Amino acid sequence: MNHGIPSSSLQDVLRAVVVSKIANCAPAWSGVCSAADIARLESFLNFCKRLGYCEQSLPSVTELFSNAEDALFERIMTNCAHVLQQYLSDRPDTNYSLGSAHTIKH
Repeated sequence: MNHGIPSSSLQDVLRAVVVSKIANCAPAWSGVCSAADIARLESFLNFCKRLGYCEQSLPSVTELFSNAEDALFERIMTNCAHVLQQYLSDRPDTNYSLGSAHTIKH
C-alpha cells in the first residue's frame, strides 16, 4: 500500500505535513474544536498509525494541542519583545519569611 516508499519516509511526510499543521494551528483553534472535531482528528491519526504512516508513539490530539499551547506560552513568557507579552500581568514581588530574621525577596 505504500507503493515502495519506505515507512520511515511516510512517517516523515505525515509528521511534516499533518502533525505540524495540527501543532501550529492548535493555539488558535483548539479551544473552539468540539469533541466531535477532536474525535475525528484522533480517528484520522489512529488510522494513520494502523497503516504505518506514523509512529505508534505519536501523542493524542489532546496532547498535541496541550504541548503546542505550552510551547506558545513559554515563548511568550521568555521573549520580552513578543507581541503578546503586553497582555501578561507583571509578576508581583513576593516576600517569604522562613521563620528567621532573614527575608528573601524574589
